[in-house]
Amino acid sequence: MSRLAAALLFAFSFVLLPAIGSAQDKSKHDQSTVPMQGYWRFEKDAADAANLSFVSDGKVIFLVRAGRTISIWFAYPEGPQITGPVRVRIETGAKRWRMDGDLRTEEQNGKPAIYFTQNDFGMTDRKKRWGTLTQRYNQFIEGLTAADQIVITTKQGVIRLPAVTIADARQQMQL
Repeated sequence: MSRLAAALLFAFSFVLLPAIGSAQDKSKHDQSTVPMQGYWRFEKDAADAANLSFVSDGKVIFLVRAGRTISIWFAYPEGPQITGPVRVRIETGAKRWRMDGDLRTEEQNGKPAIYFTQNDFGMTDRKKRWGTLTQRYNQFIEGLTAADQIVITTKQGVIRLPAVTIADARQQMQL
């Protein structure tokens, strides 16, 4: 991971952690086929990077950020694994995305908050130079914004998000 990506991830974790929801809070929801209650939000951060996030109970549950790196972040369900490499699946309608990333744990109000993070779809610098990163990211955003429901499957549970309700989210998020 580059120094800039590490610095952004570090800064991101301290800026958003106070407002981050834990998927542990939603553990009863995991068994349901009904998406979480909440809303989608689009904003540009201080670095002018586009951010699409899902917020429930005032806490960020899921975030896609397109800046110098493309970051995918979400609150992770409680379970035995709280740090280290992990693989998840994100279903956006007809498309399934297998993603390898890392779990990180931070303390919030005396409780651990576990979150998944991945940068640049796990691509190596060599693959990014081929131009496939932008294409793959745009496909992901297209699927995400067109899906009736987004289903994130982990070894520790399932997170269901409702359809993205921001009318021009696809245009604002595409590179």
